[in-house]
Formats: sequence, structure tokens, C-alpha cells
Amino acid sequence: MPLSRDLKGRATVTLSLNPATISTNTTTNGSGVAIDGSSAVMLVFQTGTRTDGTYTPDVQFSDDNSTWSDAQSYELNGAETAITASNTIVTVGVKPNVLAKYVRGRFVSTGTSSGCTACSISVIELAS
Repeated sequence: MPLSRDLKGRATVTLSLNPATISTNTTTNGSGVAIDGSSAVMLVFQTGTRTDGTYTPDVQFSDDNSTWSDAQSYELNGAETAITASNTIVTVGVKPNVLAKYVRGRFVSTGTSSGCTACSISVIELAS
């Protein structure tokens, strides 16, 4: 069966967190991405080389790109699964009934002394 849709023409990829080194127990926030008007949204959390620590993805919503609240599990498609290995990708979808205007991802790192390099977060939106 041939492909039936043009994903490149309908999808937008925004880097919410540029590749970064996380080497302490901390919360590393990505930038907010406007999703108002999108028909589908997915966040991609990625680690590169990991020496130690656990990196837990966390999705947050905002109506003003300033005040943030954690997404509830019923608002997400997929789990915010902790990352404990190098070169790992975790994808989390946002369910269509979410009314927030902005989304961001963040990593919550624990058990970290030397850390992880090239941790990044991308937001993929599908136009309405």
C-alpha cells in the first residue's frame, strides 16, 4: 500500500531543549512550544552518552507560557518512562482533548554525578 499523506508538509519539529549536558541532580526545563491549533502533538525525549543517573521525562502544560503544571497521565498517550541507558528515546503523545496553549518537556535527573551528554527534547506538531 502506498503512503497516503504528506507528513513533512503537515508536521513541524521544534527543539524544546537543545542538546545539553546534565551532570547534577536537577530539573532541566525545555522551552515552551505553542500548540494551539495543532491537531496532534508528540514529545521526543532523547539521551546520548549516559555515564550515571536516571533521567525522567516530564511533560508540562501552560496557557500563558509562564505558569506551568504537570500533565496528568490521562492527558498523555504513553508513559514518562525513566531513562537509565545511553542513546535512549522516549516518546510521549498529548491526547487530543488537552486545551493547553503551550507544552514543554523537562528532564528530572537523580543519582547523577558525571551525568549525560546530548540530552534533548523535541516537540512534533501536526497541523490541523
